[in-house]
Amino acid sequence: MVCQLLGLTLREGTATSASNSFRRGSSIALVLATWWLGATSAWAQPVRPPASAATADSLRQLPRWPLARQLRLAQARLLPGSPAVSVVQAWERKQGQGLPREVYWDLQLALGRYYIDNNQPSQAVRQLLAVRQHCWPDSGRTTDADIWLCYSYDMLNQHRKAMSFGLEAARRVPRTTAPRQSVSNIYVVIAGAAINAGNNTLGERYYRKILAHSMAVGDTTYLGEYFMLLTHSAIEQKQFARAHQRLDSARLYMDNSDAGVRIMERETTANLALKEHRYREAELALRDVFSLMRRRPLWKSEILALLVPALEGQHRYREALAAQKRLQETQATMFEATTHRQAQELEEAYAAAERTHEIARQRQHIGRLQAEEQLRAAQYSRRLAWLGAGVLAVVLLSTLVGVGWAARQRRLRAEREEALRTRIATDLHDEVGTLLARVSLQADMLSYSQASPLAELARLQTNARAAAGTMRDIVWGIDAQADTAGALLDRMGDYL
Repeated sequence: MVCQLLGLTLREGTATSASNSFRRGSSIALVLATWWLGATSAWAQPVRPPASAATADSLRQLPRWPLARQLRLAQARLLPGSPAVSVVQAWERKQGQGLPREVYWDLQLALGRYYIDNNQPSQAVRQLLAVRQHCWPDSGRTTDADIWLCYSYDMLNQHRKAMSFGLEAARRVPRTTAPRQSVSNIYVVIAGAAINAGNNTLGERYYRKILAHSMAVGDTTYLGEYFMLLTHSAIEQKQFARAHQRLDSARLYMDNSDAGVRIMERETTANLALKEHRYREAELALRDVFSLMRRRPLWKSEILALLVPALEGQHRYREALAAQKRLQETQATMFEATTHRQAQELEEAYAAAERTHEIARQRQHIGRLQAEEQLRAAQYSRRLAWLGAGVLAVVLLSTLVGVGWAARQRRLRAEREEALRTRIATDLHDEVGTLLARVSLQADMLSYSQASPLAELARLQTNARAAAGTMRDIVWGIDAQADTAGALLDRMGDYL
């Protein structure tokens, strides 16, 4: 039932946003219908039930379930006060670690939808922009983020941004496959943003698209509401004859048993009567919904805002003044609630900014500690390198000193050996050679003194000469001065 759906979607700040739209010249019924159609256009139809305590428990254990159930749980609607909200926010803080990315995207979308239901459009914008950045390759989820961004910016009265995201969502709707959101719902949100922005022509064009699409798919469930939206567009353009025709068409498709639809129809009738200066009819239409307003207290200020000019038009100023006072009291209450909500939203934004700054400071501190650790490591490495270089230099120097010392020792040993060889050769030549020369000379002298030399004397001369030759060979081999090529050639010549 439309009435039941309205009971789930309307929130405290809706009347304030609607009142602003009414003061800009737009009809409050148009804004309320846009809110309802936007709020009931979540992922897939029918709308999934709100997340309960059991759902919260399941969300805490989300990774253990199959993917299909994870997606169903992630797409559950989060209403204010639901225990599942804190669970989803915890997954958001952990950035969905351990979850498939599609499940994490749906959780982010559900959280953005929660901020809209909780009348926190600024929070919703921040959340949905982050979602849009993460899931841009996914056309369905990006379309979800765009249409909710359109609605959130419309709540913040930033209609240009709202229209840009809404038109982007309309362009991205697949033509061959069914989108995640209803095409009619997307068009309703865009049309509402266009009307609030003062572009009645664009709004009416999208309302006509809604009707054409609904009739093309054979869905007549909300045709009455769609015709009422077109009625308000005609009223704003002061096309009263066309407005009567569209209102009659809306009544043909309306469910009169639904209180929300009856309120919308009576409010539209009263608005049209006021524009045509039929103040009595407007008053009667508005008083028909007083009994229903007990179930819709948030519409009280909007009905009173129409009732005051209706009474003034009949010159019933006392009653008009009483209605005006009631309207002011209601608006003051709503303003206080809105101010409290905005203050709470600013506090949450401030707390989020402080958390972000604290995280940034902690990261900066960690970065500074890491830089200091890297500097200490670099200094240690540099010192270790210098120590290694010093040790290597000492080793090289020691090696060079050792090699030099060994070479010097070898040179000294060679010099000593050469001196020894020279001294031995000199001693042999001077001492032994002299003695052998004496023996040989004495043998020669004896042989000359004898008339007939003896055989023993001849052998003595031969042995003496052989010993002298052998001594010369030994002295030449030992003498260090003979270790040259020239000495060898001279020796060979002497030998020959």
